[in-house]
Amino acid sequence: MFFAESEFLVAPDAGLLIWTALVLVYGPAVLCAAVITAMKGHWTWLVVGLLTGGLALLYSTFLPARPDSEWVRRRDRRRSVG
Repeated sequence: MFFAESEFLVAPDAGLLIWTALVLVYGPAVLCAAVITAMKGHWTWLVVGLLTGGLALLYSTFLPARPDSEWVRRRDRRRSVG
């Protein structure tokens, strides 16, 4: 089966909307989740999240922070100021 030069098996811009959504929505969400996970002191979850494409990071943002993490120190500073 041969195609003429002007025919495409798949449209060249078929995945443009999907890639745009991934870059503009999912990318920043995973980046924010990675920063939150690191601030909460969950280093194992950070590595696992980076290896799984961010899926574990989105879960780990809802875990409680470790008592000695930067997240807790910042929260305590804000509570003591107000």
